[in-house]
Amino acid sequence: MKLTVIRDDGVVYKDNLAYNNLDMSSVPANVHCLQWKETSGWIEFSTAADGYKQANEPITALPAWALDLITLWEKTAARLAPPKTALTLQAAKLQAVSKIATRRYELETSGITLNGSRIKTDRVSQAAITATYINMTNGLLTSINWKIGDGVFVQLDLIAITAIASAVTGHVQRCFTAEKVLSEQVFAATTIEEVAILADAPLGI
Repeated sequence: MKLTVIRDDGVVYKDNLAYNNLDMSSVPANVHCLQWKETSGWIEFSTAADGYKQANEPITALPAWALDLITLWEKTAARLAPPKTALTLQAAKLQAVSKIATRRYELETSGITLNGSRIKTDRVSQAAITATYINMTNGLLTSINWKIGDGVFVQLDLIAITAIASAVTGHVQRCFTAEKVLSEQVFAATTIEEVAILADAPLGI
């Protein structure tokens, strides 16, 4: 937590949000300000009428008056905070399908295992597999050196790249199908509670 108290201005900054005109009657009269960050800070004192100014005082614990001001700051923040808007069923559904889409993307791009080898399925790898398959089926390539998910290079021909392309395409399609099924259930739901359960439901792949 970051805290700044400026007595003469009646201002308290907590984590960079300030409220002013706060009651500073609990702050000692000789204090100009307090600075605090996480576990330590210091107190700066005002210059007296005779010109004397006490050296800054390092602190490792907040004084009681600073804790009182934190409580006052929190009460002010709660009083001035905008009222919370109740979540509507439609808004809950939109949040849920967005959450489901994120989980589908994570699963889609997490890779697959084919014949004991890891195959990457991120979007770049999907595009590379598709391009290689097209080039081979059009006779532009007969074989290609390919690095599989464990970093090992293998040589692929048309039969091998077709198997990989088919497996990756099937994986991606299953992911989107699972997202579609869950999303349709979300939009058919009639309560926010039901939507919340569906938002965290497994994709079933």
